[in-house]
Amino acid sequence: MPQSPRQSRLSESLSDHDISLGKMYLGGLHVLNDISNPDRIAQAAHSFRELMEKAPRYIGELQRKQRADYSLKPEVRNLRATWTKMQERSRCFKSSSGWSGEIDPPLTDFLKRLCQFFKNFEENRPTRRHEFANLRQKMDPSTEALPENVENLITKKWAELHGTFVKICHHGGSLKLPEIERHIEQLEEILTAVLVPQTVSDHEMIKRQITILEGND
Repeated sequence: MPQSPRQSRLSESLSDHDISLGKMYLGGLHVLNDISNPDRIAQAAHSFRELMEKAPRYIGELQRKQRADYSLKPEVRNLRATWTKMQERSRCFKSSSGWSGEIDPPLTDFLKRLCQFFKNFEENRPTRRHEFANLRQKMDPSTEALPENVENLITKKWAELHGTFVKICHHGGSLKLPEIERHIEQLEEILTAVLVPQTVSDHEMIKRQITILEGND
């Protein structure tokens, strides 16, 4: 089946950022259109799931570097050592009875260290939803930010689509061809808005996205 103009633009844009992304996208479309393949829906879903997981990492250079430089193991070990020392010093903890009393300085210091640990983790190990939100902000060259409610709808839909493709590729449920085609179209619309924003005006893009995310398309 020939590609639509939008699919061609998206394929080219993905390949421009990383050739592997273009291959994942085109591979998913090719498998889905292969009517001789009895497992085409699940196999296509696998390609689109991979595309969604890899796109933020391949395109977000800075984000990739942060993830590469950050190691969770030493962070956990340091936190564990701090935890052990705090238990030895804090009046709030007794091995026989557990925790009680008001927060004292050793426990206060540990809680501050715990807050910093989670802050580092969130910055360097973002959720897929946050990865996409960051990706969208970096790739959209428009000077005007989208309304917060629209931004939230888009990132929420991104996470929902990823969950759907994961379920399908694991042969969960009984999704029919028109349904997965609708999900793929939603993914294409979001990726196109992020990677190829010059193809539509800001107002048209927002209107289209809201229509899709509200399920009226």
